[in-house]
Amino acid sequence: MSEPAHIQSRPPFWTSLADRYWKMLRRPTGRDGRIRHTVETVGQSHDLTPKQAGILRQLLRLDTIDVEEVMVTRSEIVAVPATASIQQLIDTGSQAGHSRLPVFGRDLDDIIGMIHMKDLLSSWGKSDGFQLSDITRPILTVAPSTPVTELLGQMQSERCHIAIVADEHGGTDGLVTIEDLLEEIVGEIEDEHDQTPPPDLVEITKGVYEVDGRYPLKEFEEQVGINLRTGRFEDVESIGGLVIAIAGEFPAEGLRLEHNSLELVPVDVSDRAVLRVQVLAKGHRAPG
Repeated sequence: MSEPAHIQSRPPFWTSLADRYWKMLRRPTGRDGRIRHTVETVGQSHDLTPKQAGILRQLLRLDTIDVEEVMVTRSEIVAVPATASIQQLIDTGSQAGHSRLPVFGRDLDDIIGMIHMKDLLSSWGKSDGFQLSDITRPILTVAPSTPVTELLGQMQSERCHIAIVADEHGGTDGLVTIEDLLEEIVGEIEDEHDQTPPPDLVEITKGVYEVDGRYPLKEFEEQVGINLRTGRFEDVESIGGLVIAIAGEFPAEGLRLEHNSLELVPVDVSDRAVLRVQVLAKGHRAPG
C-alpha cells in the first residue's frame, strides 16, 4: 500500500532541513557552529528557490541573535493580575487579540505564570468558585542574553509558547513568543491583528453598525445612546467581551444575540477573539 499523498509530496528539502535542525535544537549546542554546518550541508545538496535560500540565511543568522533583540519590551506587555475576574480576563484577551496572557502577583516584576484563553472559556459559568490559580500554567523565564536557538529548543521541549525575559535583578525586561522567534526564520507572520485595522466603528446604514470587537463599550453606549452595561454585564469593557458574556461561551460567527433592544451578531471570529460585531437597533436590518 502506498503512503498517504501528503507524505509522498512533502518537499525533500524541508524534510531534511527540519529533521536536522530540530535534532540540533534538542542538543545543548550553544554557538559552536553545528547548526551552521547542518543547514549548509542541506543547502549544498538541494537546488534552492530564492525563498528557501532566504530562510537558510535566516537560520544561519539565528546562531548570532539573542532573545533581547526580538522580545516585546516591558511597556508593551499585556498581562493580567492574579485577582482578575473571568470577565476582566476575557475582555483583556479579546482587546489584545492574544490567546495567552502572563499573570502577575504584586506587579509586572512578579510574574507567576500564564493563562490560555481556551482554559478560561472552559471555566465559564463557574465564576462562584473560580480561582485563577486553577488554570494558571507555568511560564518560561530566560535571560536577555539567551540565544534564540536555545530558547526555541526549550520552548519545543517544554511545550510553552511564551517566555518572560528577566533582568539580572529578577525584574521583567520583556516577553518573547514562539511566533517572534519563527518570524526571525520565515519573515513576519501576518494575521488579522497585523493587518491595517478597519475603522473601529462604521455606521453601515441608519441603526446598523459594524464594530471592532475591541471597541470600548462605554464609548459605544455614548454613540448609540443605550445603556448596555447593566446587571451582570456592568464590568464588561468591550463589544467583543459583551458578545462573549451574553452568549455564555465563545460564540460562532453569525450567532444572533439580543440585549437591551439591540441585536449583536459576531461577523468575524478567530480562534482567540471576537474581531468584528454587527449591531442592529430594534426594527432595523442590515443592507442586502
